[in-house]
Amino acid sequence: MKEIFKVNFIFLFRYGPDFAKPLKSFKLPDEYYIHIKKPLDIPEIRERMNNGDYDDNILLFQRDILLMFTNALVMYDRDLDIHNRAQYMINYAMELLTVK
Repeated sequence: MKEIFKVNFIFLFRYGPDFAKPLKSFKLPDEYYIHIKKPLDIPEIRERMNNGDYDDNILLFQRDILLMFTNALVMYDRDLDIHNRAQYMINYAMELLTVK
């Protein structure tokens, strides 16, 4: 994977800190794990990165980033800030991660 993706790049974006904490640190609604089959957070993505899971396939990295934000879209109503921030982050991540 390119060196740029080895930094904690999510923190560089406008709403990155909103997604930086482990899911365990939030008081999630009881139905979260019913609706979200593959929960994912920045610490898990960072661990996968450190383990070399993305070294040979940037598409796996892209998939995990988008999954994390999509989970927020699925779980939270459009009128909530977290939904709008997740949508912003998806758009921003797609700009950066689109393989050209």
